[in-house]
Amino acid sequence: MEQRARVLALSGRGVAKGEIAERLGLSRATVAALLRRRPTFESRACRLCGELFVPTNGRQRYCTPAHQREHRDGRPAVRECRLCGEPFAPSNGRQRFCSPAHRSEHASQHGPPRTTAGWRERVDALEAEIARVRAQLDDREAA
Repeated sequence: MEQRARVLALSGRGVAKGEIAERLGLSRATVAALLRRRPTFESRACRLCGELFVPTNGRQRYCTPAHQREHRDGRPAVRECRLCGEPFAPSNGRQRFCSPAHRSEHASQHGPPRTTAGWRERVDALEAEIARVRAQLDDREAA
């Protein structure tokens, strides 16, 4: 509500939408939306600074575009490959391996078995694990 009041006050003094956006650190679309109608979304806390604001749409999570950029740019620029552990610069937010070859190798090692024999080995390993855990539980209950 405080943001809308500032936008309305500046607009009442004849300041252009672009200038209002610049002064308040908002996008032009946000300023236009605040001038166009009363807010229809519940106020929420900015995920970066915690300040309460009224979003102009249901997906808005940051009080200003600057805070959104700061959050986006604050992500780690380097990750470790989940297979080899080497650092690499991801090209998108979902990349977990340094190369497509490492991604496919990880999938072949940790993905589902491709043969019936592979499934049987997995079932046998799981049954052995269950038997081991049951024995531990029996030992704890006996003690």
